[in-house]
Amino acid sequence: MANRAIRNASELPNVVVCYGAGRVFNLRRPERWLKMVEIVQEHYNGGVQGEILEQLYKQGMSNDEVMENVGVRRTIFFVMKSDILAFAEGVACGLGVL
Repeated sequence: MANRAIRNASELPNVVVCYGAGRVFNLRRPERWLKMVEIVQEHYNGGVQGEILEQLYKQGMSNDEVMENVGVRRTIFFVMKSDILAFAEGVACGLGVL
């Protein structure tokens, strides 16, 4: 019975995210965005780029802090970061959110 209810549940069309004083963002298809994040994290898990993801986006560290922590030069760091963002963009397109 619970499985049927889950299958019949519809996706949320949007979520309003409040940030700062009176600032809001309307995020459409939030479940798909969460799925994109999950896929990207799984793809890079266990490697240097996984550490970059963790430190930049979960811990909120600066680029310079992350470069120092993971031990990569500036050029390599930005190539890796660009790869992460390109992969995430491709996943988001595949999921229909971009």
